[in-house]
Amino acid sequence: MTDLEKRLLIKKVIYLILILIGISAALVTIVLLFTARSDFQAWIDALFFNGFLIFAFSWMMIISNENLFSVAIYGVRQFLSNLLGKKPKNTLLEYIESRKQIDRYIIVTTMIYGSFFIALAVILYYSFS
Repeated sequence: MTDLEKRLLIKKVIYLILILIGISAALVTIVLLFTARSDFQAWIDALFFNGFLIFAFSWMMIISNENLFSVAIYGVRQFLSNLLGKKPKNTLLEYIESRKQIDRYIIVTTMIYGSFFIALAVILYYSFS
């Protein structure tokens, strides 16, 4: 990996982290508003929920990269297109080959970010409870 590629990757990771921070702020705010509480336990719950959702999303990206949902998605698409009277555009193998893979840095960054919030919530819970 050249120096230019490293800088580009670091820039992409920083943008991804900024996006995740925005998503986290929105999720924590929504959880706090939904629970109608702002005590310490509500903050811990909101942080844990945020971390869990982001971590689960990263696992869904891993599963998607392994094409575990491809058969089901292809089947539903074919069923709906047959209901509408459209001819299938491609076979299952062509569909799987045409799918774009999610970059590894996105999955790893998202998983680490979600794990951080889960760990933070657990540490706060056991430290102050």
